[in-house]
Amino acid sequence: MTEQIRDLPYCPRGSRTVHLDTHALHNGVFKTCVEFGIPVIARSPLGRGVLAGAFTKASDLPGNDPRKRLPRFQDDAMKQNIKLVNEVKALAARKGVALAQIALGWILTLSGRPGLPTIIPIPGGSTSSKVTQDLRGVSRLSDKKMAEIGVR
Repeated sequence: MTEQIRDLPYCPRGSRTVHLDTHALHNGVFKTCVEFGIPVIARSPLGRGVLAGAFTKASDLPGNDPRKRLPRFQDDAMKQNIKLVNEVKALAARKGVALAQIALGWILTLSGRPGLPTIIPIPGGSTSSKVTQDLRGVSRLSDKKMAEIGVR
């Protein structure tokens, strides 16, 4: 498995970290990261704007936006992703927090759970104030909140 990890696109050669891809929750990568003490970097943990509520459909992206080439931003995938985002948005509204805070809290809560590696979220933003706003008040989620999102 370690050779497979070295060959993954989200594990730069010579790196001592793995970049988060949600497939890693199920494909054995996280298990190997735990075994070897390799932390995972969650780059763009807000789904390149989707989990920050920046847009709700593929057509909201500017004409030459590079995200338009990614499969998860194509119309059918985007529709499904927005359904999931709306469920998390409803949870955030019930808890009185921002959508981004629930998304980041989910990652922090997964980090270090049994069988999972340390996960370090690195959210980006178009301004430093947006990053600060997204991180303000982010905390780990309760088991009840995690269950609402679908994590057991």
